[in-house]
Amino acid sequence: MWLQATELYAGDGLNKAKIFNQIAQGTFDLTPMPDDPEAGVVQEDDVAGDWIDAVRAFASSVGLDPNAGFVGSGTDDPAFSHAWAVRRSGGALLVGEPRIPVMLPSLLHEWALHGDTLHARGWGFVGAPVLLAGFSADTAWSVTSAGLHQIDIFILDRVGLDRIRIDGEVVPIEAHVETLAVAGGPSRTVLYEETAFGPLIDDLLPGTGPQWRYAWLHPAFHDPTQDPLTAGFAAMRAATVDQQRLAGHLLPWPSLNRVFADRHGEIGYGLTGAVPVRSAANATALETAGIAAQYGSPPGRGWQGLVPPHLLPQTTSPAAPIVFSANHRTAGSFYPLPLGGRALAAGDSARSRRIRELAAQLTPGGPADEWWELLARDPVDPNLRDLVGMALLAQSQGWSFSTRAEEALPFLQAWLLAGASLRLDEPMIGLAGAIDRGFRDPDLSEVHGEGENGFCRLARRVEVWRSQGLAFADWPQAELIAVWLDGVLSEAADLVAGGAGMPLTAAAVQAASQAYRAAHETLTLPAFAGAEGLEGLAPWADASVGPLVCPDKQTLWSQHLDSVSFFVDLRTPDEARATVAPGSQEPGRAHAQSGVADWLQGATRPIPLSEAAFPAVTEVVLTLP
Repeated sequence: MWLQATELYAGDGLNKAKIFNQIAQGTFDLTPMPDDPEAGVVQEDDVAGDWIDAVRAFASSVGLDPNAGFVGSGTDDPAFSHAWAVRRSGGALLVGEPRIPVMLPSLLHEWALHGDTLHARGWGFVGAPVLLAGFSADTAWSVTSAGLHQIDIFILDRVGLDRIRIDGEVVPIEAHVETLAVAGGPSRTVLYEETAFGPLIDDLLPGTGPQWRYAWLHPAFHDPTQDPLTAGFAAMRAATVDQQRLAGHLLPWPSLNRVFADRHGEIGYGLTGAVPVRSAANATALETAGIAAQYGSPPGRGWQGLVPPHLLPQTTSPAAPIVFSANHRTAGSFYPLPLGGRALAAGDSARSRRIRELAAQLTPGGPADEWWELLARDPVDPNLRDLVGMALLAQSQGWSFSTRAEEALPFLQAWLLAGASLRLDEPMIGLAGAIDRGFRDPDLSEVHGEGENGFCRLARRVEVWRSQGLAFADWPQAELIAVWLDGVLSEAADLVAGGAGMPLTAAAVQAASQAYRAAHETLTLPAFAGAEGLEGLAPWADASVGPLVCPDKQTLWSQHLDSVSFFVDLRTPDEARATVAPGSQEPGRAHAQSGVADWLQGATRPIPLSEAAFPAVTEVVLTLP
């Protein structure tokens, strides 16, 4: 299950050979994405100077530039979760939303464990006896995916039938046959070919060159000193944020951003995962940070070990009273190690931008449910809101758009003034939801980056330009921005009106909103689906639930992915509450769809910790010997 989670969020590496070929053919762009280091979770003033010195010393020891800076790159890997912790006297507050697609039954299993040395409650993968996210009387913790590229494909020269050139030497392939027992059928034999860079997997890469062999390298699947089980129990026993930080050092995969808090009022963050140190001799490997396969036949191309866990981005003394992760950039530009995946994301995600905005409206000592209501159930995508805001600002300052874009702006101005909500009951949801938020304009992307990260970068720059008093016409690239805005607004207007020549009327917007609701208000829960993204194993048992309130995936609410949301005030951990997706048992059982009504509305239920509070909320108790 843990390996499936690793592959869900960072891939199995099999597409890396294709990217290697694209680089060789000059069709893959290696230009670093424009980045936004200020968006990083860990900044230089969050950590001690001697820790930074240790990171830079390690970079030098493996042949990397200790002053290179944290280089950003965009990513389109799955990214859903968010978590934040708030420093408060008498006990910190944590809100956790470790999200995966909602299915039946859920892959995240809620349970509690009470023993002589630990008492904890939360959620973990089905079949794993540890909590991925949860709380005790002392600490609370949650996670988001880091998406580190922990797997590499090495391309090796074929030398005859049974040898390869690897790391500068010609060596024989170690081969042996394994017999696999098959339930209900005859046994099968499998030829296993082993190299210093992992097993050969040519059969999994059709269409690759016959002159090469392909090795698949992954950190150790089992290490008695570092594995998910050991890390999970350390987290459940942790009494302070520093112990939670150390628990994360024991987790090799999947790579995660861990946010945690303790009853003393302290908060912290740590990036976890077995991160390969790719060879400084392979410039492409460093530039792509594990995205592409690597040529492993020349000398010195293998991994140089792993980044020591205590040198990954982490803090237990952030300068701000809140620390959070929403699958966005991990550290500022002071951090020199190339980590890969979302740790190298160019900057903010739409959700991290929104958390930062909303957190500024609250006081750290405020009630836990206020933080919950304002952030966890927020229906706004700040990127879409600011896209519309830029167009309206330009228009108000005399910039002329096409007739089609001008027709859309009055409707969108009403939507913006009403709060820019993406709830399905929003009257303008059909028009707002039709706007393309991809941000793939080549000219703008060259400067700001593309996709969600790229627009967040542009939005941060717009804040600076406006603070400097610049009119829209004086913004750098104002004309390019206006052309892009005109294009996405006109395209949305055409979709809503029913065609380029059709009028965009209030009736057309209303009809589009009704159609948008009908298309998005129902969610199908696949029965017995898995983290690998395949269809459910029992489609006849799939269940449909609805009507949804806010399914948009770039909002903090995002019901399609709302598998678990919980908040814990460590002043009073027995008053913790959660929203849990329906479907806690297999189809046909009593609680297969319990909680549907509460989940649809985002309502919470008690999740007490103490054994004394259990009888009121428990139906079955299993006591282990």
